Amino acid sequence: MKVIKMRKQFSHIVFFVQLSLCCLMSFGCSYRLQPLLPVSSLQQPTKPSASQMVQPTILTLPSQTPTEPSQEMQEDTARAPSSPAEIADSAVKSTPDSENWNIHLVNLHHPLPDDYLPDLAPVPVVFAIDQATTYYLDFRVIDALQEMLSSSAEASLPIYVTSAFRTRSYQQTLYENEVQYYRNQGYSEEEAIVLGGSYVAYPGTSEHQLGLAVDLVSPDHYWLDESFEQTMAFAWLTEHAMEYGFVLRYPKDKTELTGIAYEPWHYRYVGPNHALSMKELSLCLEEYLETLDLP
Repeated sequence: MKVIKMRKQFSHIVFFVQLSLCCLMSFGCSYRLQPLLPVSSLQQPTKPSASQMVQPTILTLPSQTPTEPSQEMQEDTARAPSSPAEIADSAVKSTPDSENWNIHLVNLHHPLPDDYLPDLAPVPVVFAIDQATTYYLDFRVIDALQEMLSSSAEASLPIYVTSAFRTRSYQQTLYENEVQYYRNQGYSEEEAIVLGGSYVAYPGTSEHQLGLAVDLVSPDHYWLDESFEQTMAFAWLTEHAMEYGFVLRYPKDKTELTGIAYEPWHYRYVGPNHALSMKELSLCLEEYLETLDLP
């Protein structure tokens, strides 16, 4: 009896297995007969070109610390220049033209070409604080300077030149020395660069390279600091310099516009007409040029 019962159970199992296989075959046949797209519309896959290939993206889980951006990402990210070198190097360099040469603007945002060299002439030695040194200026400025310093001497207030034209390499040396001075005082690198550049212009952005600027001193005050404004020589220059075409280039209340600290000893030639207008309007050169209709 047990054998007959086991045979019946086995036959039932075989029946269900056969039935399942038939269903699977029937489903498979019907699936292959009804494709999603006609076979004729299917294309063989082609290898993408290099420009079409997309690099895999690595996702960072919230629980992980984000990694630093790659060098390529940093280079692709637009960033405004911040240091004097970056600002000057990113600015358009221009040479004074023949018509408005005397009001050509030179500063951190308006640098001179690296190879710029004006036509120079020597400052008469009688007006040099160090008569063993020959100072040079743009030849078109020499007569005006000589007339101004002769007039001050006639007023018993002799004024002398202590700095005039500078080469780019000499300006570079002065700039680096000034920055190093502030490093030695314990300032950070960023602070030293900012402070140094506020007293000695970055190479290519100094008016001394233009050949139109002079640093002036008097026999009783031959060092360059703000106390020069307390001298009779400074009072005379404040009253008469514009008559000869010179202006105080870096006034005390214009430092944010000029980018240079107050320098009561630094005078720039712009010509009598422009100098008188700048004095009357109390404008620095950056402001004054905006009032002119220049090409």
